[in-house]
Amino acid sequence: MRIEGSVSRSLTDQYTRQWREQNPGGEVITRDLASPALPLIDQSAIEAFFTASDRRTPTQHAAVELSDKLVDEILAADTLLIGAPMYNWSVTSSLKSWIDHVIRVGRTIAFGTDGPWPIGLLKDKRAIVVIARGGQYTEGEGQGFDFQTAYLKQILTFMGITDIQWVATEGLTLGDDIAGPAVEESQRQIRGMI
Repeated sequence: MRIEGSVSRSLTDQYTRQWREQNPGGEVITRDLASPALPLIDQSAIEAFFTASDRRTPTQHAAVELSDKLVDEILAADTLLIGAPMYNWSVTSSLKSWIDHVIRVGRTIAFGTDGPWPIGLLKDKRAIVVIARGGQYTEGEGQGFDFQTAYLKQILTFMGITDIQWVATEGLTLGDDIAGPAVEESQRQIRGMI
């Protein structure tokens, strides 16, 4: 994942600075998914997720510890700010790994009495998703190749978050005359979100 020159990082940093200025006593929890990289969910983590806490082995407790911390961060937040560069028409592997850690039965989703489909438990949260893309996917030849937005919307609503705001910066590799105005428009949108 790109760190130097990352537009999604720059825009999420802008939002965070503005929010802190408006909320000097507020708390910001930052989770950089690039460093250190989150481990992939494996068999021991899956078994631990579906074992009651008081029945977990020490190995299972260790396997679920990071996931519990990530979920606790979400539960403590009023707003999730997600920076999401597009990789191969979708999300980065590090963001996908985070998603796999935080979709948790009994914590972020639950099975209800109305059938087998889970219900989201994060109904009181808001999400701001800042997307950065090298190409253009809302119109033209790239239209139809944006699997990122639909996927992230599905994940967030699955967890119960329906108050979602999107900032998409497109055309970042198509020259300064396209990228420059796109970044400026995203910066303007973010200024209006606080």
